[in-house]
This record gives sequence, structure tokens and C-alpha cells, in this order.
Amino acid sequence: MSSFSLFFSMICLLISSTSEAQKLPNVQKASVFAPANIKIDGKATEWNNTFQAANNATLMSYTLANDDKSLYLALQITDLLTIKKIMRGGLRLSIKGTNKVDQPIVIAGMLLPAKGGVTPNKNIKENAEDIDKIVGRYNNQLATNMKDIGVLGIKDIPDTLISAYNEYGIKQAARFDNKMALTYELAVPLNYIGHLLNGGAFKYNISLPGASDEVFSTLLNKPQASPVNAATTSTIMVSITINGVDANVVYSPTDFSGTYTLAKKR
Repeated sequence: MSSFSLFFSMICLLISSTSEAQKLPNVQKASVFAPANIKIDGKATEWNNTFQAANNATLMSYTLANDDKSLYLALQITDLLTIKKIMRGGLRLSIKGTNKVDQPIVIAGMLLPAKGGVTPNKNIKENAEDIDKIVGRYNNQLATNMKDIGVLGIKDIPDTLISAYNEYGIKQAARFDNKMALTYELAVPLNYIGHLLNGGAFKYNISLPGASDEVFSTLLNKPQASPVNAATTSTIMVSITINGVDANVVYSPTDFSGTYTLAKKR
């Protein structure tokens, strides 16, 4: 195949992939029964690396799904600034009932401690020759440092911060693939949200609170105001250097809301 033909084929593939992404709704519309082989490991394999929606506000693709026992959230981020935001501020899933009196359940994930880590001096996607080493190093750091999950509103769980290896059945995992896309998975047992269901449906909100020095308190309360000077914050586990971009993008909170109805196994 000539170099021109190869280039043309790559362009067509890119256009095709972009078109497919554009077909996804901004917020998930369908109910999804979880794959039988589901495993909370930060890999999108059982989802066939495809998702139900591509949200414009948070720049993430995601799927909410359930089986008879648990609710699952799988999301993937390819935008480098959004990856930096989630690394330095985590994410929050809020589950709400239709009755405003009922307290919502909040699960805060990707809580990473403030500590020194890998700091690439250029765009990580440019390190093609070292990508396997970089991915391996990042994933080892994620596995080591994702020790906690924030929880609010579950009466059976008195603590607001629980171990990632807990007895409550709440599970999370995150990994980078070899294209430096970050995939995050979360599982929450259905028995914790049963009182919020109305006809099998509930409202939800997914938010990225934004980078903060106080990750735990920020996720479990209201996001802090964006710092004026990003340089004043401490180094978080993975710091991605991206030049010429307004740092406020990383510090600004983003979120979206939707309604999900539990799927039934066919």
C-alpha cells in the first residue's frame, strides 16, 4: 500500500470514528443490563470499549448499567486536561430519589493523595516509544494510591471515608490503556439505593469537582472556589504538563444530570 493510500485510509477511519462518537447522546437514554462477565478492573473490555453517552460538559463517555445485585458506572476520558482534573480532584456520583425529602447518596471516587509522582515534561501522547512503560507506571500508581472511597447518605455505612477494599460491596478501579485513555469503573450494591427508586428509576448527577488541595473535603462537601494561581497547589500523584492552556479549566467544576431506570434481564 502506498503512503498516500495508507494516509487516506487513516483519515477515513478517523472520520468514521468521529461520526460514531457524534451519534452518542449527551446523556444516556437507554437502560443497560450489565455484562455477565463484568469485573471492576478499570478495563473497558466487557463494555467492548463503547459507551452509552458522550457528555459535552465533562468531556467523558459513560455507561450506567445494572444487574440483579449492583449498579455500575463505567466511564472513559481521553481529554488530557480532563484527565488532569480527575486526577487532582476525583469524581462524584450522586443518586437521588424523586422525593426531595430523601437524602441523596453520594459516592466519591478517584480520591488520590497529594504526593509527588510522575511528571512528564511533554504531552504524554507524544511519548509513543515509551508508552508501555508510562502506562505501566501510571497504572501501578493508581493501584497503589486509590485506597479510599467517599460515602454519604448510606445509613448502613457510618463512615464518610471507607477503604477501597471494604466489606460493603462498593468497588472501584481505574486504568490507562495504551492510548492513554483513562477508564474508571464503580459498583454500588442496589440494596443501598432501593429507597430512592420510583418505578425502578432514580435521578443521578455525575460531577468533576475540579482540582483541589483538599480532595476529600471537596468531594464530600461543596467544591471550593477555583484558585487564582494554579502554581500554589501541591503536586498530585500524576501531574501532566500541558503548556499554553488556561489552568482554570482544570480547577473549574463540571457536572451533568440524568435519570436512569433499572434494566431487567431478558
